[in-house]
Amino acid sequence: MRIQNILRLVVILEWVFLITGLALSFALEGTLPLELRNWLASESERPLRLSDIALLLVGVPLLIADIVASVGLLFLQKWAAWLYLVSNVGGYLFLPFTGPSVDHAVADTMDEISTLLTGVVLTLAFFTTALEQRKRNAEPPPPLYAKPEAAD
Repeated sequence: MRIQNILRLVVILEWVFLITGLALSFALEGTLPLELRNWLASESERPLRLSDIALLLVGVPLLIADIVASVGLLFLQKWAAWLYLVSNVGGYLFLPFTGPSVDHAVADTMDEISTLLTGVVLTLAFFTTALEQRKRNAEPPPPLYAKPEAAD
């Protein structure tokens, strides 16, 4: 499998695990202990705070940038790797200021796998040739195994 296809596959898998984790978070909320369910209910009913507004003002643009970068990576664009790096680092820097969160272990596992895949995407984007563009009508890449030349 070509490195470009591996990069595309990992980007897709990252989003599959992220979306699965989100879906499981909502689906498994009812299985949490009563105290945690009560806390989640009280958090959703409280008035909007400054941190919530900051989450919207910072988090939503970062999410949009991450989606745009992921699509760009699927099309093997070098600029997308930089946008992907900035949006993910920005998200991780902002995360500690969002307060506590409660999730089921299965949903959290999906999220952690997604985070690991983010690292794989960054590694493939920056430390391999996956995003190198070959010029059209250029010479084909050299063969992996060259025939030894005969000595005269």
